Amino acid sequence: MLLFFSVLLIMLGVYISYTLNGKKKRCTEMVSARIAFVNRINTGEGNNSMLPFYSYSYNGQDYVERTGNFIPVVPHSEGETVYIYINPSDPREIYDEGAQKYSRRGIIMMLVVGALTGIIAVVKLFSSISVDI
Repeated sequence: MLLFFSVLLIMLGVYISYTLNGKKKRCTEMVSARIAFVNRINTGEGNNSMLPFYSYSYNGQDYVERTGNFIPVVPHSEGETVYIYINPSDPREIYDEGAQKYSRRGIIMMLVVGALTGIIAVVKLFSSISVDI
């Protein structure tokens, strides 16, 4: 069971990392955006997760979009103007380098915990196997 949990964490970390890298490659057009508002969710024990919404214009069209992932800290304040990257083919897809660094930290923690859990599972597995010589 521990080994399954380890593999699951590692696969999830790799998938999220792959998704973020793809978004970074697609979002190449830099635009000025305003932090319209931040959706805050209390995750318990005084911890909050935040989801910033960005207001921006591209080719005469106005958008209010979010990065798509909750982060522990919003690197910008509501009303602040920031630069984000959008996908020119789909201007609703955005990438905020400042906000994504927190996602990368979460991915690294997920991979580390998954690897450590995997090592513990393998050690327990081999220590429970008795070898008769």
